[in-house]
Amino acid sequence: MDRPLPVAQQGLWDLGSVWIRIYEPDDNVDALGGVPMPKVYFELPTGEKYFIGSDFSNLTTRANTTIANRVVVTQPNPNLDPDVGWFKSWGIVRSIFNGICIANNWVDSIARIRDIDLGWTGRGELQPAPGSIEPHATTNNYISYLGRTVTVPPGMVAVLTGKLPTFPSTRNGEAVMASGDVRYWSICGIDHDPFSPLPATTVHAISDDDVTIDGNRNYVIAYSRIIDRPTNANASNGVSWIDWGTQSELGLLMRWLCIAPDWRFELAPHEHNLDFAHSDWSGTLYDKGLIGENWRNGFMQCYLPKLHFMTKAEFEAIGSTVTAENVPVWVDSSYTNAGMSEARLGIVAASSVLDAAAANQAINLIDGNMNSAWSSTFGVPNQAVTIDLQSTKYISAIKLNWDWIFFGKDYTLQVSNDNITWITIANAVNENGAVDLYKNLVNVSGRYVKLGLTNYNVGYYRLGEFEVYTNDCNCNSITTGITENNVEKIDFSIDPNPASDILKYQINSTAKTSIEIYNLQGKIYISEKLVSSTGSINIKNLSNGVYLFSVKTNGKKASVKKFIKIE
Repeated sequence: MDRPLPVAQQGLWDLGSVWIRIYEPDDNVDALGGVPMPKVYFELPTGEKYFIGSDFSNLTTRANTTIANRVVVTQPNPNLDPDVGWFKSWGIVRSIFNGICIANNWVDSIARIRDIDLGWTGRGELQPAPGSIEPHATTNNYISYLGRTVTVPPGMVAVLTGKLPTFPSTRNGEAVMASGDVRYWSICGIDHDPFSPLPATTVHAISDDDVTIDGNRNYVIAYSRIIDRPTNANASNGVSWIDWGTQSELGLLMRWLCIAPDWRFELAPHEHNLDFAHSDWSGTLYDKGLIGENWRNGFMQCYLPKLHFMTKAEFEAIGSTVTAENVPVWVDSSYTNAGMSEARLGIVAASSVLDAAAANQAINLIDGNMNSAWSSTFGVPNQAVTIDLQSTKYISAIKLNWDWIFFGKDYTLQVSNDNITWITIANAVNENGAVDLYKNLVNVSGRYVKLGLTNYNVGYYRLGEFEVYTNDCNCNSITTGITENNVEKIDFSIDPNPASDILKYQINSTAKTSIEIYNLQGKIYISEKLVSSTGSINIKNLSNGVYLFSVKTNGKKASVKKFIKIE
């Protein structure tokens, strides 16, 4: 049980330690930034100062150690499937135990992790500060650390796509550090094997201004071994390529250094946005929908890197121009679970249903539940199912999870921007049920996706999930859900954030205003005209998740802020 512990008292010889971190020295200077290391002196009560030197020879020998090739894994960890996103660190001890349990699917150990962490470190979500503040003194209490395990088997390429936050330029001797979304951002590959000859070694790293980005600040980071490097994995093709190294598995560790007010923004993963209880994997209120799912519809949206796996040949098939939106989505081809399909956020319509029972309705096609299904009317082979994605998107893959007996043998898959003119992307003949997967689709986009059925195996159709995977990487459209034409900007604040029952607001405007609260897909839950610039809104009936608070003047949507609804 997470409970307050007595405040620790400093021992006589508990002198602490000084950490000096140089994240990015100026170009053309040494690793220390062209200046000598500072010296730390001890001072006696009588005023005498002295310096205690250290022998770094053992550390130097250790740092120069060469580790033999440790590539032994041929497939990615099955417990880290295509649906798994990232995990936020709330302490080194907590992260180690979380990582072990995640890698082995030991979900029954969650409460035990909280107890061990509390007893060992005194940290926990109910502890007084600093025991409840992110993340820990041995790293940096201004940095939010996100991590995940990645395995790169021989012949494979792991790819991260996403949007890079803005950051100040600091490597050319600039006298003033400009503002930005973050002060510093990086992703490192860490040897997280506790039995490694050099555990916790940084094998490779890439930081903010080393990342190749396009005009929308979107990036593609490709990891492979030198022998498996795709010919188009280079900066001229829009790719940052990194040598994965001589072992199978590493922990990717992402740093978000945010310091208010100049280096902080609304989608950053700091504790004011993602708190201990909801964002820690073993937290009491953990919500994997925030950052723990491998798509762009969580809290951080495009700023959370999306992981893709593919062969060298599949990456090269992308062509000479590689973008975050044309890298193939990593899709599970098995018949065991529903993936992170954007069809879940759309609207589905079917030409018929077997009967009025809930077990047969079309909505079951996009509920993410493999145990529910849509069933068509009996004895009519010509049927159609259409999914409205609610906006035109780049479509990377489509997956159909059929019943083993009542499946479609002959059908077409089509896309359309207007639900009138259709383009056929697949024409299936004499299929055999279970899973039909159409992946690595090239130059396919549309708002509507239609399954046109013409021949069943037996009697009628029963389809479990109609999954559509997209690669859009446009945070602006996801964040606001509105157009920016003729928008009046208004300064306002909301608190607390996260909020459970009541959300307070203060609007700095004398104009007549109204507010809307809606989700990331634009569905409006609350709409009110305001009689005062300050007040509160009851959000108790909203489900847990991420919402947008929009202020309107003269009927036009103005500034929008994001907030999290929690229990």
